[in-house]
Amino acid sequence: SRGDIFLASGVLHWSWNSNSWYLWPMDSLNYTVDYLNTILRAGDSLTVQWADFGLPVEDNLALSFVHGIDSDRGSWSTGKGRIRRGLAARDFTVYTRNAFMKLVPGQSYQNTQYVVSGRLVDVEQRAKQYVSQTFQNVVDAGDIAGRVITLWRQDNASDSDNIYTAVVGNSTCTNGVLICTGSTTPQQQHLPLYAIECGNISYIGFNAYFFSPLDSVDHTKQPWICDGMDVSIRPSWTMLGFFPTVNECTAVIDEISEYAYYSDSELFCNPPTAQPTTVNPTTASPTTASP
Repeated sequence: SRGDIFLASGVLHWSWNSNSWYLWPMDSLNYTVDYLNTILRAGDSLTVQWADFGLPVEDNLALSFVHGIDSDRGSWSTGKGRIRRGLAARDFTVYTRNAFMKLVPGQSYQNTQYVVSGRLVDVEQRAKQYVSQTFQNVVDAGDIAGRVITLWRQDNASDSDNIYTAVVGNSTCTNGVLICTGSTTPQQQHLPLYAIECGNISYIGFNAYFFSPLDSVDHTKQPWICDGMDVSIRPSWTMLGFFPTVNECTAVIDEISEYAYYSDSELFCNPPTAQPTTVNPTTASPTTASP
């Protein structure tokens, strides 16, 4: 051993393609490539240690990601999951948990993971307590019962002034006419229903790309653009829930455009009453009838 020592602020890859080592030298030491090539030679053995910068171990804090051991993969899985981590040349830390699967329309992937923070000396033991509680699964539409969502049209609105809101739960909207009933979770023969606005133009329906033009070259959809409008105008989406596509809802919803959507369903359904009026008191003296 020659006893050469150098400090690194981090390592991205210990063995990339089995022949490359990616690391970040300490910026304050101004290491050059020539210097590192001088002290790193073929056949060397490296001993890696944490550098002691004076902060006691018990005073250090840590963040732990508990992602499970991938033993609960079902028939939907197409391969073992993986964790990818490292550093970037910007102000963030790379951390990705990839699960590999094949889903069909209507299926949803569930994955429960945990983030544990605390003292460095404690966090490993605390994190181990949550490993058995991690969970992943694939569910079909209809497997999870959701809450009822109802779509209402304002009772006194004219055909040219459609005003709508969505109500979660079984509440009755006294100021509206019931249009359709859906769910907060995916169900069989249901699709996501959107309220979309582009400038002063509005739409309620199942087509999330209603206002989106097609790219003139590869014909991909461009949902960040309002077709025919200035590029400064951006669309806004509100997903109202999952609504049926095989009953009277479809016919009604497909015709809804040029509307106003109220996100405050309580104010929509129970508008305030008119302010009470107060009669000014008279200044005349009261009269008393003679017996």
